[in-house]
Amino acid sequence: MINVFKRASGALRRYTRDASGTASIEFAILFPPIFLLFASGVEAGLMMTRNVMLERSVDIAVRELRLGMPQPPTFQEFREQICAEMLLDKGYDCLANVQVELQPVSSDTWSPLNPEARCINRAEDINPADSKIQQSEAFLEATNYETGANNDFMLVRVCMQVDPLLPNYALGALLSDDGDNGYSLVVISAFVNEPSR
Repeated sequence: MINVFKRASGALRRYTRDASGTASIEFAILFPPIFLLFASGVEAGLMMTRNVMLERSVDIAVRELRLGMPQPPTFQEFREQICAEMLLDKGYDCLANVQVELQPVSSDTWSPLNPEARCINRAEDINPADSKIQQSEAFLEATNYETGANNDFMLVRVCMQVDPLLPNYALGALLSDDGDNGYSLVVISAFVNEPSR
């Protein structure tokens, strides 16, 4: 009986001193948080890059809009100018994901844009970016696109819906909590219409 006990205690001692497999346990514990941190960094970098590209394209399109020569661009032309300057992933439909608001600011009330950005909801069955709906006057009124007159102080806000690179992990999961809608990049700019318009 004592012999069995000695053998069992010896085997237990050998088992507790055995260090094989410890690296695998450390890897299994540490890999998921480090991967999530890395994935969040990649997602944040991509989001910032897309935001900078959107700001640049809005600045270029606003320059054309501000000059308004020979006439200010229409709502559709302004959106097309923004999308033409964007460097986007292949297969990304910019026009279906970009919404524009433009309005003059009254010098009497100094009313700003609506606090909530008007973005395209891709989860809806009826997409406000549909080209047939865009031609209707109701859609143009709902978009709040007024080019203003000479010397008007103008506010423009552009909202672009973007899909995260890793929608189910880390920052991508936090950004795309509304299903198919991805996350919104919003750019706001202000300018004064040139007097030559």
